[in-house]
Amino acid sequence: MDGYSGLAFAKIYPAENAMNATDIFTTRVAPFFSSHGVPIEQILTTNANEYVGVPPIHPFETYLATSHIKHVQTRRSGQMHSPLCMQFFSVLQHEFFAPALRGRFQHTLESLQKELDTFLIAYNSARPSLAPGMNGQPPLRAFPDTMGA
Repeated sequence: MDGYSGLAFAKIYPAENAMNATDIFTTRVAPFFSSHGVPIEQILTTNANEYVGVPPIHPFETYLATSHIKHVQTRRSGQMHSPLCMQFFSVLQHEFFAPALRGRFQHTLESLQKELDTFLIAYNSARPSLAPGMNGQPPLRAFPDTMGA
């Protein structure tokens, strides 16, 4: 979740671990901001094992260190660090996962990811952002060249 625009990124994984945290950051988050010429200077995460570890060993910490991105952690792993994240998790649970999982008995990770990607396009391009400075505009309005995509 981008704290300035409210832009959300999500990817479905079978487990929470450092490799998956690194994967979403390197495949979704960093390429998006790089394509818009926006440097990522800082990231805020919970103090959970998938995000925090010793840089030479921990993939996520190593990626951030080599990318010169400052890593700030909340004090407790259960503590939500942003109202934007709380809103997004609630929307994901109620508007995506509950209906998607009720809709079909069997899902593959790939089919669920495709549905999630479609949901994220609508979330980021049409839903009003609660991020400060966005004045209720959708998150992608902060990146005008993406609105037609």
